Amino acid sequence: MLTLKTVDEVAIRDLVERARVDARGLNDSVTITDSALETLVRLSGGDARRSLTYLAASSGAAISRGVHLLVGEQPAWARTRLVVDYDLVCRHPSTVGWQV
Repeated sequence: MLTLKTVDEVAIRDLVERARVDARGLNDSVTITDSALETLVRLSGGDARRSLTYLAASSGAAISRGVHLLVGEQPAWARTRLVVDYDLVCRHPSTVGWQV
């Protein structure tokens, strides 16, 4: 049986920053303020996959509005939107986050 372990906050911050700048990730298309980064770290609860999902959702929502800066609690709003989309629209976890 595979058991996933939580990741410390430093590792989550590093992962989010790498995903933000890497060409396989967001390719430096958004800037994240310290407060938004702290929100992502807090929301992830030590789950690296969750941090990437929330990063993708919040940046996708921002970019769709023509904004390339994540600030404060924007990632928390995007997380709420993911749940709404999953529960009310898609009902299929592989598409969650891309409905934002």
